[in-house]
Amino acid sequence: MPWLAVPYDDETTRKELSNWFEVEGIPTLVVLDKQGKTVTTEGMELVYKHGLEGYPFTQERLEELKHAEEAKRAAQTLETLLVTEDRDYVESKYGQVKVASLVDKTVGLYFSAHWCPPCRNFTPKLKSVYDELKGRGEEFEIIFLSSDRDEESFREYYGSMPWLALPFQDNRIRNLSQYFDIAGIPALVIIGRNGKTVTTDGRGLIGLYGVDAFPFTEDRLQEVQDNMKKKYSDLPKQVSSEKHEHPLVLTDQAYGGQIYICDDCSEQGIGWTYHCDVCGFDLHPECIGETKKQVESEHPSEGVVDSESKAGYVCEGDVCYRLDAKEINE
Repeated sequence: MPWLAVPYDDETTRKELSNWFEVEGIPTLVVLDKQGKTVTTEGMELVYKHGLEGYPFTQERLEELKHAEEAKRAAQTLETLLVTEDRDYVESKYGQVKVASLVDKTVGLYFSAHWCPPCRNFTPKLKSVYDELKGRGEEFEIIFLSSDRDEESFREYYGSMPWLALPFQDNRIRNLSQYFDIAGIPALVIIGRNGKTVTTDGRGLIGLYGVDAFPFTEDRLQEVQDNMKKKYSDLPKQVSSEKHEHPLVLTDQAYGGQIYICDDCSEQGIGWTYHCDVCGFDLHPECIGETKKQVESEHPSEGVVDSESKAGYVCEGDVCYRLDAKEINE
């Protein structure tokens, strides 16, 4: 390090400074002005985000950078993201591909690495979605931005991918990681056909909705959620399952309609779940499977299935819900 230091044996000063600035973890960088006043205790984050441009890290300077960032994002296009003075291309298995050829397509920026187990787990799912969309003729492309530690690992991992990539250790990888504030991998940023950012949570959306999430816009996601509501509204409202000891109630509000993890397949779900209020057990509606059976009712008219019809009805109160009879354990 080229700077000064508190002597190693001066433990008292270190403790006093740590307590004074309420340091809860390291590394932490506290910035003081020329008068010794605290400018910020978040110097590490500011250096990572702004580098030298953040100096002297005052509120006035941060406001200037904020306005500049807003203007930059307002003018964002795919080319402003990916084209530099010396490079206007990305890689494919067969050579260079001009960034200009990707304009007017939905583009996913895939931050990933071979050493990362969650990345290796997600990549096959992403490949399945990619292959289906390309097979349908959708204007969709993915660019791999590697965090691999050596080029051999990069080449091996990229060999399993059918899409494009930035060259190993390309400066654009770090710049885009900072620009989109990528705190962990895998991460999938979706750029719309107009060059604007659609979402930085492409990974989560694919995990929840699969290929149906494309093109990842708010309108499309609302449409998918509406379709899910129609789909699940025909299911029985309460079931018992061999997979759990308590009755399970169909709801889309168990966690405020947010993400949960299915206790059968360990995959994410959102909103609709067969939920146990007693212990928080959750099953995807699809994971009930052949173990599903209607909870017995105190009323003779409830739980009746029309055995002559492939799609029967389960009656609860004054409403009868259609149910596929073959899913009922008689």
